[in-house]
This record gives sequence, structure tokens and C-alpha cells, in this order.
Amino acid sequence: MIGLCNSSPNGTTQLAIFDARPLLNAQANMMKGGGYESCGPGKNYSNCTLAFGDIENIHDVRRASEKMFALGLQK
Repeated sequence: MIGLCNSSPNGTTQLAIFDARPLLNAQANMMKGGGYESCGPGKNYSNCTLAFGDIENIHDVRRASEKMFALGLQK
């Protein structure tokens, strides 16, 4: 997860959290004892927003990136 923090005009600080997983995967993980942040008004983190990236298998993305770097295809 990556967070991005900014200040709103009314002086409150907002935090945007980006979760690479699909929402369904995060919900399934929660049923197994894991979880994800409870963001938004009336939630545990009321000054946060949460967005899911819908990347099915982040490990495949990491492996592909490593292979590209090994081939010298990165910029």
C-alpha cells in the first residue's frame, strides 16, 4: 500500500491509501483474519480514502518487473 497525504482547504489533513489488490481479494483476506483499512466518514480512519488497484496477482507483476530490469529494458 502507498499513501498520499494532502491538506484540504478547511485545514484538515487527508490521506489517500492505494491498495494494489482487487476489493474482492481484500474482503476474502479479511475473512481469513487479515484485512484492510476502514476509511471514510464514521469509520476507523475518517480522514482517509481507500482505492483498490485491481491487480490480480501482484507477485506476477513484481516478477515481470524484475525480468525487465534484468534485460535492461527499464528507462
